[in-house]
Amino acid sequence: MDSGKIRQVGEEIMKRYFFAILLALQIITALSCEKEDPYKVSFSYAGIIDREYRFNVGRVIPVTISQSIETDGDISSDGLYFYYTSNVDSGNFDIYLRAMSGITTVRLTAHPSRDTNPVISPDGETLAFVSFREDPEGDIFTLDIDAEGLIEKGEKSTGTMETLGARAENLTAETAGDSGVSLAIRDANPVWSPDGKRIAFSRTKGSSTEIWMMKKNGKDKKQLTTGGGDYPSFSPDGKSILFVSYKESNEGDLCILDTNSGKTVKLDAGKGIKLYPCYAGSGTEFVFSLIENDTNGNGRLDLEDRSVLQYMNTRDGSRYRLTRSSVSSFKARWLSAVKTRDYKGILLYTDITGENINLNIIPDTGIIPKKQNAKLQVEFCSAYLDEWDDPERYEMSLEAVHFFFGHSKDNSARTYVDRSLGMAASYYISGGRKEEALRIISLLKKRAGEKNPYASLRLRMAGEELSGRNRDYGAILDSLLADKTKSFYIPFALEDIADAYYDAGNKKSASQVYARLLKIYPDYERAMDIHVKISFCDDDLRDRPLSESAVKVLSSGNANQRIAVTRNIIDIFQKGDFSSAKAGSYIRNVLKERERFGDNKKILPLLKYSAALLYLKSGDSVKALKEFVGAIEAAPKNDIISHLANIMAGDIERRAGHSSEAEKYYSEGFNSHSRRFRTENLGTGFSGLLIITNRQA
Repeated sequence: MDSGKIRQVGEEIMKRYFFAILLALQIITALSCEKEDPYKVSFSYAGIIDREYRFNVGRVIPVTISQSIETDGDISSDGLYFYYTSNVDSGNFDIYLRAMSGITTVRLTAHPSRDTNPVISPDGETLAFVSFREDPEGDIFTLDIDAEGLIEKGEKSTGTMETLGARAENLTAETAGDSGVSLAIRDANPVWSPDGKRIAFSRTKGSSTEIWMMKKNGKDKKQLTTGGGDYPSFSPDGKSILFVSYKESNEGDLCILDTNSGKTVKLDAGKGIKLYPCYAGSGTEFVFSLIENDTNGNGRLDLEDRSVLQYMNTRDGSRYRLTRSSVSSFKARWLSAVKTRDYKGILLYTDITGENINLNIIPDTGIIPKKQNAKLQVEFCSAYLDEWDDPERYEMSLEAVHFFFGHSKDNSARTYVDRSLGMAASYYISGGRKEEALRIISLLKKRAGEKNPYASLRLRMAGEELSGRNRDYGAILDSLLADKTKSFYIPFALEDIADAYYDAGNKKSASQVYARLLKIYPDYERAMDIHVKISFCDDDLRDRPLSESAVKVLSSGNANQRIAVTRNIIDIFQKGDFSSAKAGSYIRNVLKERERFGDNKKILPLLKYSAALLYLKSGDSVKALKEFVGAIEAAPKNDIISHLANIMAGDIERRAGHSSEAEKYYSEGFNSHSRRFRTENLGTGFSGLLIITNRQA
């Protein structure tokens, strides 16, 4: 096998290897076996949410993972039991019960016809669901449930348990007079009132679908709408029902019905096909499935296009996308049964991944974690690009700042919200996504109209970028420098101007503005980030000394700041294409810096690694290896230099035929790797290890 193929195979194996490790770690962390029964597994979804959204970047948490269709989920109000529909057994849809704290699963129905849409009553004692066993269009059934007893029996059972479907009672069957012939009426989408006394549902007769309501025993059925209605959801106080009406629009309108007066109010939910709405914790907050883009490319919106979960609040008019647009997510149910410190509820919903349809959980604020303040929220955004290479969640995270903190009157929050909107507008403009950019610009325009000078500046910058005009920030810079008010936003604005110069390739002007900023505002809360940016502008160890900003960051910056400066400095040597003669002259400058900093433990690893790269470029692998080993010894084990130097030392030893030494360095390199490093040589190291293994075999 040639080295190119070995490397390709190695990288693929590496991906699978790390995925398997990640999966194993997730399971080990999430599950804790009870001592009295090693086969009884217990875990907490609230704990998983807390860990993934407080300490990590958030992720969709699967509740079902079978290679089948599993949908229509509900969780009991005490958070203990999970009900859902699955076709896992021979493709037939039936209803299952599972303990939320374990893996014991009990099949509740087993009928040749479909059983779907299970919803548990607030007291947890009655399950309503849709069955097609007596009517091909579907009826609403109820079934008395003792979930605790069923789970206990399931844990002890060694065979197939008897199902309960035969005990279910049909509440909505209609017959034609005395003939006993069933009428073809479609009853669907049952939902319990908060007090558990009523069930609302949708009923279709002919071509008309309306919202109906009945008592929990099926009596006193009453039609509530006359202008069309589907997908009912009770308000938290039980006095109103949210539903979709398709009477005036094929895309559907969200409407609220007062169950006492019968009055209906239409909501402005924007464009797109609306499905499956639900209240989201209050009388003004809603979540619904939204199809707003022609994702299948057939020239129109239809039910074959992907849907997202959309949040809206009628109190403040806000709207926010909760899930990725690259994955179809739908049928969300807001539930307070699973709560954490930071989230008042969850969304249990269905998504389509490949050919599988499964149920998932995310916090009710969506897949982007909410941080404690706007500053942390903005700083968090970069992780999606720098660590995860995930542009979709990056853009969602930028917009999340406005969603989470857009109504704050705090100066810091207002400034960071304006900055995130400006960043989002620029991101969309650079990607050629004019419509999204204009949507963000409209938010900036609204904020600028509230006598917000920083929003006005970001609006101006976004408008000039969108128009493609030559941007001369000299006048803006002069006015900012002349400002005597020391307004909170001024240093942020100066940073923005410097960033604009940097993005335009004018590092000299950018560095000058950054330096002026720190001179005028030495206590600026982003001072260390400004030093990182100065380092990006000024540092080049080929012929310059290490900048004071780089020294400051490497000495006292946080991990991400140190990694950024280190990568910027070494990339010149790592990726540079220059002769061995040039490498020799560059080595002299690096060695001169070594003398200047002596045994400075914060700086020395970087300089040793840089020297090693240059020796390698000049063809002296012996000196290169010595310097790489020196860098390893000088750097902390979890440092980016330790990781890189180990991989490079492993490469040298492998090429020299020293397999055992190479394996040692490669192993240390893998162990010290972090996603934050964003290094490209991890795959090279794994490929090298694979080559060694093949030779030994």
